[in-house]
Amino acid sequence: MRHAILFLLLVQASSALADTEATNCTNCNHPKRGLEKIISFYSDVYKALTNAPRKTIECKSIDLSQKPALKQRKYLRQASGQFCSAFAFADVLSSNLDTPISAMDIMFSAAEIKGLESDSEFILANFKIDQIQDAINKHGVCPENELNVPYWGGIQSADLIVPTLISFNIAVKEDSSEHLKYGLESGLFRNLSFSKEIKSLSKENSNFSRFMLKLAQKNCKEKRTHPKVQALGTAMPFLRREKLKFLDNLRVSINNGKAVVLGLNSSVQNHAVSLVGTRSVKGKCEYIIRDSASSKLNTIETYSEEEMMNMVRSSFQVSVISGH
Repeated sequence: MRHAILFLLLVQASSALADTEATNCTNCNHPKRGLEKIISFYSDVYKALTNAPRKTIECKSIDLSQKPALKQRKYLRQASGQFCSAFAFADVLSSNLDTPISAMDIMFSAAEIKGLESDSEFILANFKIDQIQDAINKHGVCPENELNVPYWGGIQSADLIVPTLISFNIAVKEDSSEHLKYGLESGLFRNLSFSKEIKSLSKENSNFSRFMLKLAQKNCKEKRTHPKVQALGTAMPFLRREKLKFLDNLRVSINNGKAVVLGLNSSVQNHAVSLVGTRSVKGKCEYIIRDSASSKLNTIETYSEEEMMNMVRSSFQVSVISGH
């Protein structure tokens, strides 16, 4: 709309200028003047943007959330902290690698990238999509059954992340065997047990985020996978036509069986979700989303094409490097 209005204004301005020049013109075979050239160019661009053919990508009925790896993944709410980007990437990696991937492991890698000094910084951290991307590319990822949210007394809950991290932080700062033992017993690092070797790690890595990453890497041992994360589209375009092309790219990915991480314009700053499918309803395409900030567990939400164009601001795709 704004392009059409601007075009009309330029045409009116050109007409007024032409009238003025016609009145004073002694040699009316002069070349086009500056403003007329601009209008001519803008007219050509406007026609190209609005009239060029668009090949629409088929909207297939595909729901990757039904894949075993995603159905098995522990999909707990974010609870304390803004961990949406890690949850979204864990979703996409789980789908693409056909094995549940640990969001906690991704968060520890991101914390090391940001150089967080304390458990409180970690709990309040707002991990951005590009930071999570860099963390995965640098440190790889761990299966969820090797490193999951902590449990206590047989109950597994994201709410236990906070007291568990506090115990680890005290263990690092005060060289406290008791707090280190408590943290390990929480089950977050389920392959580790209290030992001189672990205590030695805490002495060598006084930086909290570095210590937690070392524990995660030791806990996961040789089972780390090294995928490659790349931007599928770094920003939603401004023009409607280009937005539709952007959504076409998302459909291509889903049609190829690849889930996608989406960055959203949301009331939640820097919010991220995972696009896990599409479906055609009455001739219109709907997009299937998993959202860690949802009020219900395992809730699958759907968005129309219009809602997606108003909501999405970026997208990231994950591919796997063979041989790793």
